Amino acid sequence: MADFFFTSSSVSPRKLEQIYSETDTLKDNMRVYRNYTSEVYEYENNSAYIIGTSQVIEKDKETFIKNILAKFDESLMPFIQRELIGQYIILIYANKKWYIQSDFVNIRPIFYDLEKDEVSSNLGAMSSFHPGFDTAYKSLEFKAMDKCLYPVMLGIETSNKAIRRLQPCQYIVIDEKIEVRNFTLYLDNTKISSAEACAEETRLLLTKIIRKYADKRAVSTITGGYDSRLISSLCAINISNLELRISTIKEKGFDDLSIAKRIAKKLKKKLNIYKTAPQTIKEEYTFLTDGLSKENNMIIMDMIKHGADFQIGFGGAMGTELYSTLPFHHKKQLVDSFVSIAEDKISDDDTFIQSFRLALNEQIEHIEHHLLLKEKNPRDLVRLFLVLMTARFSSPLLALSDIYGHNIDPFATFPVIESGLRIPYHFQGDSKTFGRFYLIPKLVMKKTNYGIGAIDSTHYQPLLPVSILTLPHYIIGKLKTKIKR
Repeated sequence: MADFFFTSSSVSPRKLEQIYSETDTLKDNMRVYRNYTSEVYEYENNSAYIIGTSQVIEKDKETFIKNILAKFDESLMPFIQRELIGQYIILIYANKKWYIQSDFVNIRPIFYDLEKDEVSSNLGAMSSFHPGFDTAYKSLEFKAMDKCLYPVMLGIETSNKAIRRLQPCQYIVIDEKIEVRNFTLYLDNTKISSAEACAEETRLLLTKIIRKYADKRAVSTITGGYDSRLISSLCAINISNLELRISTIKEKGFDDLSIAKRIAKKLKKKLNIYKTAPQTIKEEYTFLTDGLSKENNMIIMDMIKHGADFQIGFGGAMGTELYSTLPFHHKKQLVDSFVSIAEDKISDDDTFIQSFRLALNEQIEHIEHHLLLKEKNPRDLVRLFLVLMTARFSSPLLALSDIYGHNIDPFATFPVIESGLRIPYHFQGDSKTFGRFYLIPKLVMKKTNYGIGAIDSTHYQPLLPVSILTLPHYIIGKLKTKIKR
């Protein structure tokens, strides 16, 4: 429900003035633009401002943040990122300096322009940004990544060379000038020997996050896939005042809607159906996302604008990256594959191909040097890269959602991602395997709500392990998949 903007001058970003109704001018020309009450914490001369949605699993959040402010030291920045989960940006004022940091996977982005002394959570607020002049979709790198995974820019680059994006394991310090500093985070990827133990750890972590909102008026986004079904089912158990929601295109039916209706009926929850007419909101959508999100995502606009109808909204993503086997065993294999796709689909420009390979390697190496795995595992490094790129793709949509309401994706949090790295690869499978695909969430779903897991999905498989009862569903799903192809 807010964005921030810092400048050493008197510049006021017109975009943020158009989006938000209120402005808080903080110390040293730091401003928070908002539509609702700001989340502010103070201890003596130190302050913290949170933009987006955050939680602390095992502790009271207010107590946690005030304890941080009471003993603040720059060395605490990695600790904050581990413990304060969600999708957010935290602005800390301490020692007469600003310290700015995003969530673990940087879904809430931070942009900076060193020449103009500007930092913001919104690309379009930056003085150097010129809409339509050099949008991301004109970038060959953006197009290449779209063919490989998702349309994103790699590394610190944005569609405007003057504006850079903060990387994972980085934070900004503002004193007399803007500085970008690095840190390291340690992840325990020690594999758990039991599939049931993996599933129980996953279930408990997701439940702890969801229970933080047990007394809120909540809504969970539902589709025909797996991730949203699992999150919605866990929400239904742990939140009494829960509704469901789905986005559609006006005058057009699709499989997700019919599946969502069946799930809502089974859960006995109201399903809010939001219908967007893309042709009427294209200009607004492009303006709000700065051209960083594909046009087919416009389907969510009507749903997003109703975000304030609820105190918290739940979503689910990153399941494929966390719970299924990926086609790459090491970073060279991924880079070679992505470059080959770029050569085949995008350009025969040797200069671009070389720069694309370099950008991929630099991005993966940054992750390798700053996210340190307890057990060296090249496949887990690849998994982290894909998780972070998925988060980057989701970034403009989450930032757009935050204009209108509070939202959280429990999958996109440090403890859940770390837990995903602990799952052995023989407990996972790709979409071609019979039953093993997405095995851990299937085991969680079996314990959570068997009936919801048995409902058809857009994967043409139930969200349940293979058994005598589910085997017919798997066989029918395989036949449907062959017919579709």
